[in-house]
Amino acid sequence: MFGTQTQTKTNERKALWLQFIVANVLMLAAVVIAFLLEQWLLPNTATVLILLLGVISTASLTSLIPSAYAALLGAVVFNVMFTKPRGTLHMTEPVEIATLAVFIATAMVCIYWVINHRNSQAKRHAAEVRSQLLLSLSHDLRTPLASVMGNLTTWLDYHPRLHRDEQNELISNAVFEAERLQSYIDNILHATRFAYQQVHLNREHLSLQSIIADVVDRFPMQQDSLDVKLPAKDVFISGQRVLLEQGLFNLIDNALRYRSPQSIVSTTLDTSSNGLLQLIIRNQVAEDFPTQSLQQWGQPLVSSKQGDSGTGGLGLGLAVAASIFSAHAIPMRFRHDKHSGTVVIELVLQTVDGGRHVNR
Repeated sequence: MFGTQTQTKTNERKALWLQFIVANVLMLAAVVIAFLLEQWLLPNTATVLILLLGVISTASLTSLIPSAYAALLGAVVFNVMFTKPRGTLHMTEPVEIATLAVFIATAMVCIYWVINHRNSQAKRHAAEVRSQLLLSLSHDLRTPLASVMGNLTTWLDYHPRLHRDEQNELISNAVFEAERLQSYIDNILHATRFAYQQVHLNREHLSLQSIIADVVDRFPMQQDSLDVKLPAKDVFISGQRVLLEQGLFNLIDNALRYRSPQSIVSTTLDTSSNGLLQLIIRNQVAEDFPTQSLQQWGQPLVSSKQGDSGTGGLGLGLAVAASIFSAHAIPMRFRHDKHSGTVVIELVLQTVDGGRHVNR
């Protein structure tokens, strides 16, 4: 726990320093533009507007402290470079003093407005996500929960009159639906964390074969429908194991759920024309699957249901997978046609000592 807290604080410090760098770059650009335009006899009021634009740009990209720093920096630069006597903090002209005071006041108001507007937008987005998650809970969780209760209730009421195979089938169905329910809840938790930007990666040196093997083991009843072809030699990547497993599980789970009957979901490791190693997951899409839903691939809470038909739940798992791989800076693309869907994940490999390796 302490290690996670330390890592979080380190990440926050890095983010803050990055924001200060952004503030310096933007204000430097504003100062250069103002200085060049001053050579064309630009008045001080126009110079202040350019510096104010730099402050507003900083506020739109960073937080309160770097924005206030940018405003202070702009005020000092205006005093030193654009007022008489030049090169000093001393000011003699009442107009210039008034201009500087108005600049500081206007900059603070603009910073407050920009940051408050951005926070309001973030809160509105979070409220929309929360509302969508609640709607999703009321619809998509009901089916596996009802199935678990139905199977267990049937077993309790009729197990003295059922054969052993029939009892095992009821229990297996209940376990399968319970695992679906657990997977869905995991996705909801991950979606919420990504929506609130509360994901901090704890990277490890991981074997891709080991990750995929653990993911495949989570489909005990569908082993015959999976075809996994990976090289015998271990392939290492960097990331957080739990998240990567969940992302790959979501992709394979969706591929299995929406495949055509009796078809196979293949998972292979291949090398692209530009030398990158690609993990490819491919399935044959069921004939009755609404292909227009694939146009919204990767968006949260998209459903394949049409009225009361369909299995639903198309979007959340894929959106979580897309967020997971995006957080790991792992490119992921999706290709589809009327007959198949293919997910291509481009991997940056790690050498045994943890360094990066790129195929050639």
